[in-house]
Amino acid sequence: MGVAPPSIDAAFGDKRSLYDQAVALYTARLDEGLDRDLGEPVVRDAVERLLHSAVDHFTADDHPPGCLVMGEPMLAPRRVITRDRIRDRLRHAVDDGELPSVAEADALSTYLDTVLTGLAAQARDGVSRDRLRRSVDVAMRAWRTDEPGP
Repeated sequence: MGVAPPSIDAAFGDKRSLYDQAVALYTARLDEGLDRDLGEPVVRDAVERLLHSAVDHFTADDHPPGCLVMGEPMLAPRRVITRDRIRDRLRHAVDDGELPSVAEADALSTYLDTVLTGLAAQARDGVSRDRLRRSVDVAMRAWRTDEPGP
């Protein structure tokens, strides 16, 4: 980029501070989408919207494909926060009668984390947005619509 280390230090303190600020900006954008998606009143709709939004994010033109948070080992604590928020939304669906049990909500949470991780990896490896959207459609077929819960 042609920026000398002293200029970075002057603007951000050091490289780690620059990284932390970039991660904060990136995750703030992710959190906005997560709040929007998980705010859907029907849990199945929330999950479907979450997965489709993830595909859109992972394949966006304004940053490298994939997901910084999913792909960076140092951000494991951040991934836990996102997992917990998804799990909490699913557990709330148990209280609303949309899912049969906390155990089911927790299993679904693990499944969704696996799907999201796979989508991010596939996007990073160049899989098209259309193919990833079709994968989401397949994942959503696992959610039975004839009774509450997947």
